[in-house]
Amino acid sequence: MDTASHLLLVKDYVTLFGSTLRQYGYEVGPILETLNSGRDKYHELLLSDCCSKITEILANDTYEQMVMKKESDYQSNVLLFHLQTSDIMPAFPYIAPFSSMVPDCCRIVRSFIKDSVNYLSYGVQMNYFDFVRKYLDKLLIDVLYEVILNTVQSGTTGVSQAMQIAANISVLERACDYFLQHTAQQCGIPVRSIDRPQCALTAKIVHLMGRGLPRFLEFLVNSKLDEFMLLTENVNWTSEEVAQHGNEYINEVVIYLDTVMSTAQQILPLGALYKVGSGALEATL
Repeated sequence: MDTASHLLLVKDYVTLFGSTLRQYGYEVGPILETLNSGRDKYHELLLSDCCSKITEILANDTYEQMVMKKESDYQSNVLLFHLQTSDIMPAFPYIAPFSSMVPDCCRIVRSFIKDSVNYLSYGVQMNYFDFVRKYLDKLLIDVLYEVILNTVQSGTTGVSQAMQIAANISVLERACDYFLQHTAQQCGIPVRSIDRPQCALTAKIVHLMGRGLPRFLEFLVNSKLDEFMLLTENVNWTSEEVAQHGNEYINEVVIYLDTVMSTAQQILPLGALYKVGSGALEATL
C-alpha cells in the first residue's frame, strides 16, 4: 500500500465485510482492531500526499494578491475558511491580502481532516478527536510550516515574494481556529468543548515572522542596495563637468526603500521591521 487512498479503500471493504459478518452473529472485534492498528500508517501516507500537494502549490504560486471578481469567489476562498477580517461583504473586484496559496492550502487541510475522519469513524475507538487533532498538528507544523520555510530559504525568493509569504503566514495562522472547529464538527463533538489554538504552530510562526523571515528579508534588501551602490563606481568624482542625471541612482535607492518599508510596515512585527530598516540604512552608509 503506497498511497493513503489505497489503504482507505481496503479499510472500507474490510469494514463492509465485518458489518456483514456481524449480521450473522460473528465476532468482528479482532477485525476492527486490525484496522485500528493501521491508522498511523494511513496518516503517515496521508501526510506524505499532502506534503507533495502543498509543495506543488507553493512552487506554482505567483505570490501576487488574489483578485476576486464576484461574490462566489469570495465565499469559496475567504468565507469558507473564516479568513475574513470583517462581516461586511466587500465591493468587487476584491483584492485579498493573500495569494492563491492560502485558500489552496486551506483546501488541502480541510481534505486531510475529512480523510482522517473517514478512516477513523468506523473503528473501535469512539472518541477519535484527539487522534485527528494530533495529526492535524503534524500537518500544520511538520508539513505546511516546513514547506513554507524551505520555500523562503530556497534562494529563489525575491523581496516582494518574501513579503507576500509573510502576509500569507499571518492569514494561515488565523485559519487555525477554523481547522480546529472543522475537526470538532467532523468528529461530532461540540465546538465549545474544545481547547483553542495550536500553540506549537503559533510559536513556529512567531519565530519565523520575528527572526527567520526578517533576517532573510534583510539579506535580500541589502543585496539589492549593494547593486545600487555599485553604480557609484561609475561616477567621475573629479570631473569638472557635472554629468546630467549622473546621480539618479540615489533616487532609485530612496524609491526602493520607500516601497519595501511601506509594504513591510503592514506585515512585519515592529521589532522585525526595525531589523530590516536599520540593516538597510547601515548598508547605504
